[in-house]
Amino acid sequence: MLVQRICFVVAAGVALLGMSVSARAGVVYDFEGASEATGLTSLSMTESGITLTLSRESGDKFGISDKSGIFNFPASWDSRTLDPFEDMDVNQEPTWLIGNFSVGVSNVRIEMGDFAPSDSDTLRLEAWSGLGATGSMLDSSSTTLSAPTSGPAEFNFTSVFVAGTAIRSIRFIGGSTAYPNSLYYDNIAVNVVPLPPAALLGLGLLGGLGLLGAARRRRASIRA
Repeated sequence: MLVQRICFVVAAGVALLGMSVSARAGVVYDFEGASEATGLTSLSMTESGITLTLSRESGDKFGISDKSGIFNFPASWDSRTLDPFEDMDVNQEPTWLIGNFSVGVSNVRIEMGDFAPSDSDTLRLEAWSGLGATGSMLDSSSTTLSAPTSGPAEFNFTSVFVAGTAIRSIRFIGGSTAYPNSLYYDNIAVNVVPLPPAALLGLGLLGGLGLLGAARRRRASIRA
């Protein structure tokens, strides 16, 4: 009977841990909880227990813009978006944005866009093993956002993606040669690094035995 109880509690513990991991499998930072602001040098956002802290090279500033009611602004971006235009560094060395994660993540996707008419922009994203874009570069990716140079004002965007495990930071930028950091950024999506089955089972066993011990102590206190 005792063995059956232990097995039941361990299974329950593993199931609960599995639900916790799967619930955090996909995390999106959409900036909707951030206040509209300018002159930022750091911004932290926490989703599902994982904190993303944004900054910019050389201490340059950035902001959070509210695009509520702007014509043709995409519904998937809602209203708040990351805005680098305060320190755009026209015809100068571009300063990238840096994102640090409180835990290692796997796979990162960022949507980048701008209003047309506009010039052609290059979108770049890097994944690093250490905080502050240090350590080993795990992956890098780039793509082009081509927008009409004339015509009605439309918002064009696309996404750039990097893969890897235990990504602790990202480095990203989007723009043209003349305007090297001149895009809006939104919907930073990451995956949580899953626990290996053996570790998950071990945690479930410890949790299950802890629950069983607590139940025994409660029964003993009632009998006393």
